[in-house]
Amino acid sequence: MPIAMKTICQYIAEDRKKDTIYMVFNSAYNKAILKIEDVENPVDETKTDEKTREEFLEFMKTNLPNVKLVPVGDYVPLSLLQWPYLGTIAIDVDIDSKEFEIITKKYGNPYEDEFINDTTLLWIMPYEEAVKIWEQRKESWEKF
Repeated sequence: MPIAMKTICQYIAEDRKKDTIYMVFNSAYNKAILKIEDVENPVDETKTDEKTREEFLEFMKTNLPNVKLVPVGDYVPLSLLQWPYLGTIAIDVDIDSKEFEIITKKYGNPYEDEFINDTTLLWIMPYEEAVKIWEQRKESWEKF
């Protein structure tokens, strides 16, 4: 069943309006975006690691209970109008804040660290990039 939610780009462009980190728990998506290997279906919901996602949510609840977590749709090609929810969560913390430091100590710093694993990956999207991508997506929909 489809779920209506904002994509990471839309959330950053319209709501957060700041560079934003987000956690992706889907190995197919992470491998495809990082170009580690050719992935037949980068939005294969069966590749979402629900156990690791739950562990992340518990970590956040225990260590940073006041941090807002927002389920978001992933950044996917403009050609996709609909795709399954892959469990991705935007994390409402400022870059280089105390909370950012706690999260990146456990999950790696997207500015510094090499690829850690393909199941749980902390990404960062700059605000300017999110606005550009979101505008392109809206323009592509208007053409239909």
